[in-house]
Amino acid sequence: MTAESGILTSLRRFIRDVRGVSAIEFALILPVMVTLYLGGVELSNMAIVHRKAVQVASTAADLVAQDTQISNAEMADIFTALNAILAPFDPSRATIRITSLTADSSNIARVDWSDAVGTSVRGTGSTVTLPTGLITSGLSVVMAEVTYSYEADYGIFTSEPSVITETFYLKPRRVLKVDRIP
Repeated sequence: MTAESGILTSLRRFIRDVRGVSAIEFALILPVMVTLYLGGVELSNMAIVHRKAVQVASTAADLVAQDTQISNAEMADIFTALNAILAPFDPSRATIRITSLTADSSNIARVDWSDAVGTSVRGTGSTVTLPTGLITSGLSVVMAEVTYSYEADYGIFTSEPSVITETFYLKPRRVLKVDRIP
């Protein structure tokens, strides 16, 4: 047997050997599997945060629209309840603004009162552009605006925070306009 035939025999034996193939395949596919898993977790969390932002906005407008007048204590309770809805996500990343608007004789929506957490309130008497046909002259609406800055845990798709914004409108149920009292 020559050295050349010995090398060829060893090479043939090496090519036919399949003992490490599954380990190599696993090593090649592992990064793809981990990326898909963590990316799925991030997308699921973002979808949950979006759903919670919608729920916070609708709950805020609903709680105010059910009342005839809102006091400081009631507003504090409403904001506390809204923060509980955001759990287990960090409520400090959210801004919540609740505003009562009334349409004047020209159908321009003006702010009656506004309360907020994490952002500024709207100035009394300032105007707000509403969707067409939402309210008419003399009627009012409660507007709840929620913004949540979601930061992904793993940064698979993006390392920048995603800002989720929701606005919800409800007409007062028991009165034409919900009053704000101290």
